Amino acid sequence: MKKYGMVAAVLAVAMIFSVVASAVADSVTYDGTPYAPGRQSASGTVNVNASVNPKITLTVTTPDAGQTVDFGDVDPDTDYSDTVGLSVNSNKAFDLSSITAGEVAELGFTHSLADQPHAKGANVAFSDTYGINVPYTTDPGAHSASVTYTVVQN
Repeated sequence: MKKYGMVAAVLAVAMIFSVVASAVADSVTYDGTPYAPGRQSASGTVNVNASVNPKITLTVTTPDAGQTVDFGDVDPDTDYSDTVGLSVNSNKAFDLSSITAGEVAELGFTHSLADQPHAKGANVAFSDTYGINVPYTTDPGAHSASVTYTVVQN
């Protein structure tokens, strides 16, 4: 008896899905009209609709693993530089900004990319040159700073 009850339940679910599917589908038959002697034609138009979501992505490419720029062992009062690449995909205009944090003064850290608005686009490329020039007032040892990039759609 359980076997027949299960079969009936499965059939009921299948019937419900077929009714729902036919409720949202649309089928129209277009009658032919005279086209040329002995020939007819029929045509139909299908409209395509979509609501596009806003989307933005940021890709940051660093010269060293772990999203780092590693200058290694450096001497005071000497310029060092390296470049970070950024790529933005956005289907709306966007603003790019950055915030530096950490031991910025101790490293004499600078970066070249200024905050800016930008039009929408795919693979919008930016490069940011990082520079350090450690002053003699910085204690020997490991020091670090960071840059956080943010892109916001308008």
